Amino acid sequence: MKQLIFIAVILLFNITNSLSKSPPTLEELFIELRDNVKIIKDDYNNQINQYYKKLDFINNELSKKDKSSKELLRLLLEKDEIERAISSATLKINYKLVKVRYRKGLDLIKLLYEKILDLDHHFTALNTYQNISNISNPNSYPEFVKSKESLVKNITTKSSIQIPDILKSNIYVSLATTVVSAFIGSGKKAKRTEEIENISCILDFTAIMHSDLNIIYYETEFLKDNNITLKNNIIKLFTEYTKVIKYRVNLDECRNTDDWDSVNEHLDEFLNKLEKLAKKESGTPEYRQAIKAISNMEFSLDRVLSFLNKYSNFVEQGSKYYNKFYKIINNYKNINKCSSKLPVQYEDLKQDIKLSIEKFKVAYDIGELKGTGLRDLIYGNPDAY
Repeated sequence: MKQLIFIAVILLFNITNSLSKSPPTLEELFIELRDNVKIIKDDYNNQINQYYKKLDFINNELSKKDKSSKELLRLLLEKDEIERAISSATLKINYKLVKVRYRKGLDLIKLLYEKILDLDHHFTALNTYQNISNISNPNSYPEFVKSKESLVKNITTKSSIQIPDILKSNIYVSLATTVVSAFIGSGKKAKRTEEIENISCILDFTAIMHSDLNIIYYETEFLKDNNITLKNNIIKLFTEYTKVIKYRVNLDECRNTDDWDSVNEHLDEFLNKLEKLAKKESGTPEYRQAIKAISNMEFSLDRVLSFLNKYSNFVEQGSKYYNKFYKIINNYKNINKCSSKLPVQYEDLKQDIKLSIEKFKVAYDIGELKGTGLRDLIYGNPDAY
């Protein structure tokens, strides 16, 4: 009984440990890749150096004049065997490297997809449109509407001209008619002065900030659309990437059904076949088939690297945009005089932008894991990173 309890505790610990283990970061992913590549390259270099030492010895022996025909034939056959061994070792290392790199390419797609989904959720959760709508349009301020109606009423009673309904919601018309009404309307001057004084901060803020706030809105929408494009592109990339190993499920379905074990099974099956082909003699149809399969996997990996650069550029662009947004939102010169008159959405928008700056800087950024150094690492130079 005690033994059963002990086993149950161990199993529970392992399950809990596996559930709590977070997925690797990009940093961890590429450090692991660097170490794996270094082991493979070191092993290959040791092996190939031995072959070349033997070749140097044979070539030196062949250059001597006192060799019999039988000895020369033996040396030539041995040289041919070593050259075939070098060719075979080169194919095998390419197989080992592409095996490691392809798996890391899958990990990279998974990781980038999660970041893109996180960005998607981030943009969806932002109340940018609602906040901007509330703070940039004077007609959304109850005190402004009340004062405007009072002031405009004083002027419309003396005029036969009525403002068309389509212009009543226009912010610039609202601002202009309100100010004009305060100056030329009927009613007591002191009352009109008080009305305009009460809404002066609203008039000033919306007149100055309306266009700038619209920039924030439309450029945020631009970033959202670009992220949707990235999402569609990585789904397409996954389909093309896994087509090589005959996996046919799309990325969304694979993620939602947690079908990664099936992806690994397809990959293992494909790699087992490729390993058998890679052991065949050079020049055989099987050997050429192995070279073609390796080339296809390398080409698929190249697409992942290309997408990685696109993602990196998008995050860099987003970071610059949000830093610009923060400068815009802090550009209102009379904030000290009018802060008490501005709605809570103004501060909410500032907090949204600050949060976005932090996320683009930390959560979504991939730092130095891009560009030429990454490409060198992926393609077999362990000292590139």
